[in-house]
Amino acid sequence: MLDLVHLGDRGARKPDQLSGGQQQRVALARALAKSPKVLLLDESLSALDFKLRRQMQDELKRIQRETGITFVFVTQGQEEALSMGDHIAVFSKGKPEQVGTPEEIYNKAVNRFVADFIGDINFFEAHKSSGNAVTIAGVTLPVEQDISTIADGHAVTLAIRPENIMLHAPVASSMRGTIISQTFMGANLRCEVQLDDGSMALVRVPPPFNPDSFHEHAEVSLSIRPEHVRVVDQ
Repeated sequence: MLDLVHLGDRGARKPDQLSGGQQQRVALARALAKSPKVLLLDESLSALDFKLRRQMQDELKRIQRETGITFVFVTQGQEEALSMGDHIAVFSKGKPEQVGTPEEIYNKAVNRFVADFIGDINFFEAHKSSGNAVTIAGVTLPVEQDISTIADGHAVTLAIRPENIMLHAPVASSMRGTIISQTFMGANLRCEVQLDDGSMALVRVPPPFNPDSFHEHAEVSLSIRPEHVRVVDQ
């Protein structure tokens, strides 16, 4: 078991001679020694620092694959759940709101709670228009999701991820707004955009960044692909 958790050469050490990550691995080896069918890990990495936590996440995934034991991993960390889970159950008040793959939980949330719990999200108030489409800020957006059961004109809530909104130069008959702040995040440019109807949108712009187009007070148009427009229940 110690070899499995890469501690085969440290079996003679005392607990106070081990690092926090090594102590976590010893606890895991003890649990695995009983050859359980299911192993419950309840916030097992919460006390570790960020770098060590990432290392242990990789170790747990490797060990699970090697042993074939089902791991039930309880966490408050949304990113941790997405990175480690084959299937995720999002709970609220002791009951599962949605169970699915990480991709389903992130991209096809069944309600506002799930969408808001996992990652950054924009919520927009809109109305169902004719066909499989919605109207927001006076602009009609087609929706890939089947919303045919919703009556035309009915108020709906849209959940749209910041990375799925594209910014470009202003054009007519499009969602338009003004960048009121921008923050360089390394992997993306985080922009807050105030739409013409007064609502706010968080947008993550991928590189390369054009400082002439995406600066504070710049007027922009927003576009969203149909597969990224998600109508959610309250």
